[in-house]
Amino acid sequence: MFQKEDGSYYNDGDDFRQPELAGTLRQIANQGATYFYEREWAHHFVDAVRREGGKVTLEDLASYRVVWSEPTRAIYHGFEVTSLGAPSLGGLETLSGLLLWEHANMSKRGDYSQSADALYALIQIAKLEASLSLNSEDDLRKVFPGLDLSASARLSPATTNRLATILRNKNWFTNLLRGKPALPPNHSSSVVAVDDQGNVAALLHSCNCVLWGTTGLFVDGISIPDPAAFQQAGVARTEPGGRLPDSTNPVIVLKDNRPVLASSAVGSGLQEVTLQNLINVLDLGLDPQAAVNRPNFLGPFLGITTNGSPKPELTKEVLDRGFPPSVVKGLKRRGQDVYAGLDGGAQSGYWIGIQIDPKGKALWGGATRRLNSFVEGY
Repeated sequence: MFQKEDGSYYNDGDDFRQPELAGTLRQIANQGATYFYEREWAHHFVDAVRREGGKVTLEDLASYRVVWSEPTRAIYHGFEVTSLGAPSLGGLETLSGLLLWEHANMSKRGDYSQSADALYALIQIAKLEASLSLNSEDDLRKVFPGLDLSASARLSPATTNRLATILRNKNWFTNLLRGKPALPPNHSSSVVAVDDQGNVAALLHSCNCVLWGTTGLFVDGISIPDPAAFQQAGVARTEPGGRLPDSTNPVIVLKDNRPVLASSAVGSGLQEVTLQNLINVLDLGLDPQAAVNRPNFLGPFLGITTNGSPKPELTKEVLDRGFPPSVVKGLKRRGQDVYAGLDGGAQSGYWIGIQIDPKGKALWGGATRRLNSFVEGY
């Protein structure tokens, strides 16, 4: 699909054409969504999937409806922080992490990048929240008996207190890891926008799949990614007609009912970088670009893939270069092993954000420089 007829790759200046995709887009423009979900494209998609052993039907496509969910909300240090609601788990993960940080009163320790105590606490919070999203309820109840995992309870003071109790046991993560395989990294795209009237949008588009995978399909020029390649456990526990939960977490923060910050993040460390950068802006007073220029921790080490075989060390936490040696040593003394300075972008999180002055309407944008990101104003 992305090579010339002779098998060579395209170079700068070459014309790259996708006539099948162009034809599909013209049909959607002329016939609307019905072409995609019920007419010719739907038939071609079902045929392609079933040839590969899949079970999708025309009825599945025709009955599909977009979920318009109620946002998840929490009050953090006087700010109203909002994100995606169920069936997404990403918003709950981010907001619950903020509440745990507030519950521990860690902001009094100052800048977490300079304090081993604060950084250790923030790493443990991020790991716990990710674990609650990625593991089945049965597995979680075995390790954390009596924990209420319902969406309505996740942000309650009682659950925050219980999660804080769990974190006091330094072996909680090791206990949960026993027998668990690692998850490979994946990739996505984020957009945050503010117009001249103050309307705000925080978006994230993701295939939620292994980067370019090996099991994706093309149907009339449309790429069908392979999220099920690494989500078999989630597929197995999802009821017919249900949706696979995802960890995406675009955020809009309000103060006195006016938006003051909007953000989105991608990458395997999206939860970790969102939690850190919200604290950077809301607690430490940094603007978004100053926030993303700081080093981050990026979640448990998933492993560098060699010949398709990852070598995870999930008890290690990936750290960007830039943390003071004294802080790294302090983490290790507290029992948190680290993998420092991972090269090549094999594991990372990428955050973008716009800070808004609701009175003066001034805007400050920030975007990670690790990907082809940018900030523009018109």
